[in-house]
Amino acid sequence: MEVKHLTKIGFFSLLKFVVSVTLMVGIICGLIAFIIGLFGGPITANVGITHLQGIAAGTVDLILYPIVFILIGIVYSLAAYFPLNLFLKIIKGVKISGDWV
Repeated sequence: MEVKHLTKIGFFSLLKFVVSVTLMVGIICGLIAFIIGLFGGPITANVGITHLQGIAAGTVDLILYPIVFILIGIVYSLAAYFPLNLFLKIIKGVKISGDWV
């Protein structure tokens, strides 16, 4: 893996990264809710005026969790962009490692 020194991040790069991470977290949470609902656990979902429980709620959670987490990621990216770049400027960047194209 190659090490790079990150001193500033572009808005859309931050957005893509944060949305990717929050999507994965949403999928994992949705899968957990679905599995708990599949085994009859106490999972509920309120969609508008409809109140669901059990497998139906787990299925809805499997779909809605990733969507909600993506929206949270977008809002977080909007709120964190300027403070993050200011922080990177103050600490003179961070070193990150990864496989680069």
